[in-house]
Amino acid sequence: MKKSASPWIVSTFLFGLAALILYPSSWLLLEGYRSTSWPHTDGVIRSTKIIERPRTSRFGDGLWHIPIIRYDYQIEATHYTNSRVAFASYRPNHGCGSQAEAQAIIDHYPPEKQVSVFYEPTSPSNSVLEPGIQDSVLHSDAVAGFLIVFGFLYPRLRRKRPNNSLQATAAAPASCD
Repeated sequence: MKKSASPWIVSTFLFGLAALILYPSSWLLLEGYRSTSWPHTDGVIRSTKIIERPRTSRFGDGLWHIPIIRYDYQIEATHYTNSRVAFASYRPNHGCGSQAEAQAIIDHYPPEKQVSVFYEPTSPSNSVLEPGIQDSVLHSDAVAGFLIVFGFLYPRLRRKRPNNSLQATAAAPASCD
């Protein structure tokens, strides 16, 4: 008879996996939410480019196409430069899967375009062009939520149930002939 892993070991693994997903995305969720109430100022796109980074996975090798959009803005007498477009990806070198996706982002922000820059009042160097919570953050949090729920349910689903046929035999009266 093959012995399976303890349900509690499986649950612990699922909770750990959920924590690995939630740890970085919780910061994005918080910053995205906070950015909706940040003030904004005028800014200008200074440069755009797409850089490529190697991507390896068990599904095959490829390239990340990372759109880099640099913009300038001024708060009072201080000039700032930043490149955060949105609170979307927690991996700094994570980009688009295709050249076309990256190009679409670059095309939306051509050099010299006037933009609204949303900035954190207590730390104006923290800024973003697209405030709010991005779908990619919500998707990863939904996956983590599923893992947590399944982690709680798994031990209960794996509990050994009593064999009903043995209970029926034990409950039958013995004959006294």
